[in-house]
Amino acid sequence: MCFVQIGELVNKIKSEKYKLKLPVKDIIGFRNIITHHYDGINYHIAEQTIAENIPQLKILIEEILGES
Repeated sequence: MCFVQIGELVNKIKSEKYKLKLPVKDIIGFRNIITHHYDGINYHIAEQTIAENIPQLKILIEEILGES
């Protein structure tokens, strides 16, 4: 699932500068829920994440890449 891959990649970011610009704890936390099925997966939250948070994350990443 893409959530797992996103969480894994965000977890590998070394730069504190970039970590401060991204919701790292939220991304890794959601990855852990998806991976380990803690208390089941709330599909409403997953759907909301796809609709709202992924586009926002894309914008943040594009801004970071534009700084390079």
